[in-house]
Amino acid sequence: MSDFTKLEDVLNFKGNRIITKRIEPYDVIESAKKFYDVTDYTFTGRNKFEILDKFLTELNSLKVAGMGLYMKNVNKFYLLKIKENPENKTNIELLHSLLISKEYGFSEDEQINKQGIEYSTNTDYALEQIDMGKAEASFILI
Repeated sequence: MSDFTKLEDVLNFKGNRIITKRIEPYDVIESAKKFYDVTDYTFTGRNKFEILDKFLTELNSLKVAGMGLYMKNVNKFYLLKIKENPENKTNIELLHSLLISKEYGFSEDEQINKQGIEYSTNTDYALEQIDMGKAEASFILI
């Protein structure tokens, strides 16, 4: 993946956002609930991959702006559907303006220089970073 030189580059990158900066899962989901309708997909060790398939199928069939969310130490996948999008922004623009910048306090420089945040087009990688404890939250953008 190429390096970014400005925030526009970040916003044009089509892929997942992996938060590596320490953020409490409760804060992540409560912030998301301010702007998104949230549906959770609870799983156990036995049915994780079955629930993951259902979650990804629902994510792929979204008709409104939205994304998936998976967090460390939480046995749930979350489907986030935007409540209101009057400016018809993209999923990525909404994620960065509403959550990453506003709620989680990432500066433009941190986003551009990948400080506390990683970008990947590989969904398996984004999920694995959570499972391996290397990230706090992965926003899945399909």
